[in-house]
Amino acid sequence: MPIERFLDLFAGWWSAPADTAPLEQRRFPVHDGGCLAFRVPCDWGEEIALEGTLSTVTFRPALQRGSVRIAVHALSARELGGFSIEQMRRAVALAAGAAAPSRLETLQGRFGGGFYCSTPSALMQGRFLVWPVLLEFSIDAPQAGLRRAALDLVCSARPSSA
Repeated sequence: MPIERFLDLFAGWWSAPADTAPLEQRRFPVHDGGCLAFRVPCDWGEEIALEGTLSTVTFRPALQRGSVRIAVHALSARELGGFSIEQMRRAVALAAGAAAPSRLETLQGRFGGGFYCSTPSALMQGRFLVWPVLLEFSIDAPQAGLRRAALDLVCSARPSSA
């Protein structure tokens, strides 16, 4: 068993409260030919859309209202050269400021990090970088537990071989 798989299993066992849904690892295509893996609650479904250089995955829980939409951008060498975390933070703050006043929060995963903002209407949006892939996400979840599960899903993103 690879060490990454063991650490993923251990982290899920150690951090998951008893009342959370079991998680499974799912892989999704990235335009550059690679894949991203996410830890997803077993009862959540997904829809995948491939349009040009953009992959979009939308997750929906089976028994609750809500969704997580993740647009996956494989950054080119030119984009990577000009990329900065500060630009990513400003882009999230600007997008959220246009929607409604909100608070900028940081996200930290094992393989990446990013920022998000939430609005009073329970909509969350942000960006998460799993080098060299940029995820732009929006979470529409009326319940706090569902929002936390959606953020955990985003933070679980990691590069994966096909």
